[in-house]
Amino acid sequence: MRLRFVLVVLVAACTGQKPATPASTPPTEGTQPAAATAPARTTVVDICDQPLEVEIETGGVRWRRAGAGGLVAHRDGAVDRDALVSALLGGPRPCTDVAEIRADDSLRYQALVTVMDAVIAAGFPDVGLTDEAPELALPAPPASSSAGGRPPTDRETLAKTPIIVIGAPGVRLQGRHIAGADAIDAIATYKALYNALLQQRATESPPGQAVVLQADQQVSIVAIRRASRTAIAAGYPHVLFAVKTTK
Repeated sequence: MRLRFVLVVLVAACTGQKPATPASTPPTEGTQPAAATAPARTTVVDICDQPLEVEIETGGVRWRRAGAGGLVAHRDGAVDRDALVSALLGGPRPCTDVAEIRADDSLRYQALVTVMDAVIAAGFPDVGLTDEAPELALPAPPASSSAGGRPPTDRETLAKTPIIVIGAPGVRLQGRHIAGADAIDAIATYKALYNALLQQRATESPPGQAVVLQADQQVSIVAIRRASRTAIAAGYPHVLFAVKTTK
């Protein structure tokens, strides 16, 4: 999950080439050169610097990038994964692999995971969940945590990665009970989770940089957002998402 400011700027070609500056003409003999004037300032940003922006709404998924965009309506009340992939592939081709996702608080985890899967399939593997209005008052992450680089993917490291589970039994960390099912969305739950994560990290040598967040498909986006922010504040900059299917 990342926090980001979005600016609207002018666009240049994807090559990133800047316009050539015309050569100045020397003054004719016997004449005085014209007084220099300050050049007009134009802000130019390559579209390669612009991430894909995706917003999950109650009726569909809206996407925007480099002046293009559209709305992919839900099918049978759920995200239409294949239609979203097709729409993203038909848009401006990426020079960056970054995507920022916003999700309506009324939605469920399954919708978020489906959209993340579609975005990655369309060529944007660096996915962030935007949190524009954090409610949790948590300290800044410890200096020993670093968001640089990619999250771990090798089996040996993942086997040691702590797991946060959110579902029917409530909230758990490494099998340790944090809160019951009736308190999954409560702020107090994530303050308790924060303290538990600090204790977990103190046992790690060297301290880990990732946690796995595993949730039932119907867990709220509110709980996912709060758990993600809590993990980052406790020193785990990489939150790896997984789905626990309920039979």
